[in-house]
Amino acid sequence: MIIVVQKSSEPVSRFAFVVSKKVAKRAVDRNRMKRLMRESVHHLLPSIQSGYDVVFVTKNNFALKSEIDIEHSLEILLQNLVSSTKK
Repeated sequence: MIIVVQKSSEPVSRFAFVVSKKVAKRAVDRNRMKRLMRESVHHLLPSIQSGYDVVFVTKNNFALKSEIDIEHSLEILLQNLVSSTKK
């Protein structure tokens, strides 16, 4: 998974999720992956700093991951984001 972050003038952080047809051909599968990522970000929201626009872009092997693996991957990416923005 790739994460793209940009500082925003908005008081809250905004998130976008991209799942291409190369990752999952069926729209049902792509939408499920986006729902899982949204739910994971929702759980991790208290630990995220405000004022950022964040885009999550999935890669090919992402479709094989379970819900727990997805949340763990997002948690690691967001922790790296928090630690890099505090510097």
